Amino acid sequence: MSNPSYKLTYFNFRALAETTRFIFAYVKVPYEDVRIPMEQWPGIKRETPFRQLPVLEIDGTVYGQSAAFNRLLAKRFNLAGTTEDEQAHVDAIYDYGKGTSPNA
Repeated sequence: MSNPSYKLTYFNFRALAETTRFIFAYVKVPYEDVRIPMEQWPGIKRETPFRQLPVLEIDGTVYGQSAAFNRLLAKRFNLAGTTEDEQAHVDAIYDYGKGTSPNA
């Protein structure tokens, strides 16, 4: 079985995609980091789930909503906790980070 290919698409700033970038860096998994210039956004907006960025593509399947795909990656890379209590702590850390983002 080959390694999955990952492609993260967002604007050229941190905010909602930064947690995803941290996850990939922490687990040392390569991914394509596509940074969309703001002037190109209107032309691709209709092609994105929920007409929003960021999106994560895994082997051709596109996922919207950063919280959802960050939880997916956390589970995939064994970062989500092994008990319900640990999972709640991981969710709390993610939610805190999302709430402190200047673009949240």
